[in-house]
Parts: sequence; structure tokens; C-alpha cells
Amino acid sequence: VNLSNALGELDTKLKLAMLLQDTGATPKDKLLKAVKDYSEFMLERDVNDNKAIGKYGAEAILKETGKSKVNLVTICNTGSLATAGYGTALGIARRLQEM
Repeated sequence: VNLSNALGELDTKLKLAMLLQDTGATPKDKLLKAVKDYSEFMLERDVNDNKAIGKYGAEAILKETGKSKVNLVTICNTGSLATAGYGTALGIARRLQEM
């Protein structure tokens, strides 16, 4: 779902880039800039989303247990590969460790 959404968003950005009336930029330059800008946006959004998931999950675990510290075991250790490096399940573990 996220990949499909991202491709749709990128397609829109590429089409808009080609409509720009910048006489100094070639079509290739316009497309490369649009891809670079969108990639940087995606990176920032993904890290922010993952950190929000981590914060929410950590707070929910602490609230549910009534503790200020917990021991956590997760079998999901690939989140930082599937995301921009912070992870979702691992994001919760990271956030718990920061608290």
C-alpha cells in the first residue's frame, strides 16, 4: 500500500515538474530534481511516522503495564531494513530505551 501510494505521489510530482516553465532546466534536470526532492521528503516522512509509532507504542505498553520500565522481546528485527532506518516494532523498543 505504501509503495503504491508513493508511486502515485511521485508520478504527480514528475508531471508537475514537467509543467514548470523554467527555461534554464532541461527535462532531465527537472525530473531528477523532482525525484531527489520527493525522495528526501519520503525519508523525512518515514522517519517521523516510525518515531510516532514508536512513541505511541511505548506509551501504550507503559500505560498497560503500569510500569515506568519494562523488558521487551520482539521477533521483528527487520524494521530498520524495511523502513528508513528507525523501524516500527523496533521503533517501539528504541523509544522504550530512550524513556
